[in-house]
Amino acid sequence: MLIKFAKQTVALCEDLISGKPDRLIVGPVKEGNKTLFFGFADWKHSFYQSVFQDKDIVFVGQKHYRNPKFIEAAFENIKNQDVYVWSYKDPYWLSALCAANNCTICRVEDGFLRSVGLGAQRISPLSIIVERNADLYFHKSRSSALHRLLRSLDVEQKAQFHDKGALLKQRILNNNLTKYNFKAHSRRIEIADNSVFVVGQVERDESIRRGPNPYITCEQLIERVRDENPGATVFFKQHPEVYKGIAEPYSAPFRRFPDIVEFPQDLNMFAYAKAFQRIYTISSLVGFEMLLRGATVTTFGAPWYSGWSLTDDRNVEKETVDDLTAEILLWAGYGQYPSYFDDLGQPSDVFSVTDRLSQQLRA
Repeated sequence: MLIKFAKQTVALCEDLISGKPDRLIVGPVKEGNKTLFFGFADWKHSFYQSVFQDKDIVFVGQKHYRNPKFIEAAFENIKNQDVYVWSYKDPYWLSALCAANNCTICRVEDGFLRSVGLGAQRISPLSIIVERNADLYFHKSRSSALHRLLRSLDVEQKAQFHDKGALLKQRILNNNLTKYNFKAHSRRIEIADNSVFVVGQVERDESIRRGPNPYITCEQLIERVRDENPGATVFFKQHPEVYKGIAEPYSAPFRRFPDIVEFPQDLNMFAYAKAFQRIYTISSLVGFEMLLRGATVTTFGAPWYSGWSLTDDRNVEKETVDDLTAEILLWAGYGQYPSYFDDLGQPSDVFSVTDRLSQQLRA
């Protein structure tokens, strides 16, 4: 046994000296026609392998960034193709390497009807968005395919989108569907007439980092809300990831403003959409979900649904297209923009996914 162990130790030392570990790491990326995926958490790998079955994926993460030989080998073999990045989790040098090798960056994010439960709980999505060679929908550049689609609609398309959006809206409202779905309790609370609602977000979220200019925290948002609504009762609902301790807050609204009311996590906030005088958000999709339910919404960031004359927007210039309905935005953002999948990662559609989410909530 000792002799065998000694031989293995000697072999390992020889490998280290000869660079064999580098060859073991670099070798796979040099074989065949690979597709690079940057910044995808380990638990997401199996889902994206099922979605992109036609691609031989190599997932690239922090451990590879410190290995120049791996990166060099990857881009020696990968030219004139798409490179996938989770949101904006690309290393600073990726755009230059892609440009030099004629590769196109495709940014990936979750869709707007995602799952029952949070992504932070490692639940696979039922919809994703792939933005090719453009910023994602929440970026202040407003250059996404979704923005371009909404600006391009002609009269006939607007009518078609409105009708399809109306059908989808009815399905969503009847089943109380949102991006992240939870089983809500039936109990209710009283909302005073002079009340406003503030949507909490994860303050490190890319939609805040790349949306409002300047950057704004939940605490700063509440400060603005209080100034605009003297004497009003301010309800604030923390983001579930912050409430559960999954995400770290960057501000302390309840400590700064002890008189604000914490909206209970177990209640269905959408049931109170019309009970509040106004809904305030930085860039959360909750703003659009409240808009669908008849609420008056103010945004302080650059959410995709702002700027179309449907919301009160403090940080976005008004779009030149001003005759869109909430139903048109709904069909564009939910019916056309994302790709949908079933539980096995096979292609699906928005209505099948609404059925699946409804079934999971009833189970």
